[in-house]
Amino acid sequence: VNHMIDSVLVEHDFSASYLRSKGNNFGKEVAESQLTTDTQVIRISSAMNLMNVEDYGNEFGNRFAAVQNDLDILAKTREDIKNNELGVNETVAYYQQLTGNMLRLLELMPILSEQKTLSNITNAYINFLNLKSQALNEKLILKNVFSFGLFLGKNFANFTKSVNYQSVYEKGYLALATVEQ
Repeated sequence: VNHMIDSVLVEHDFSASYLRSKGNNFGKEVAESQLTTDTQVIRISSAMNLMNVEDYGNEFGNRFAAVQNDLDILAKTREDIKNNELGVNETVAYYQQLTGNMLRLLELMPILSEQKTLSNITNAYINFLNLKSQALNEKLILKNVFSFGLFLGKNFANFTKSVNYQSVYEKGYLALATVEQ
């Protein structure tokens, strides 16, 4: 899952940069990042197809379905990005939703485990992945700030929120992580 989230975060970053350049830059990087994500989607989809979702309860099933729905519209979203038919904000929102839904599904993994140590390791890992996701949000916000030379609209509030979330996730990670992590 880590590789999947990493590849989605990279694709997210390059896709937003591509749209900001009005399709003039980052085309190669977008294509390469999409290939990497596709490899991870195949791996995750294969694992998801082997799961009997009903065994894990309604909440797990709902979160599982949300991830599947996001993956189902990935190709259409990419096509809209390629054709400059999707704005930067909509693109960012889609990738944040996809990443967020994957993280919310992962959050249930400790509940499914009967081993306390495994639950703690998984919780630490989830905090780490959330930390990475918020760091990308901060990077995207600051790209906008530096390109315009000022905070526009909700950028300052979103920046502050992202930095605060990073602090919370970092503390959660450090509290639960093992020495090896």
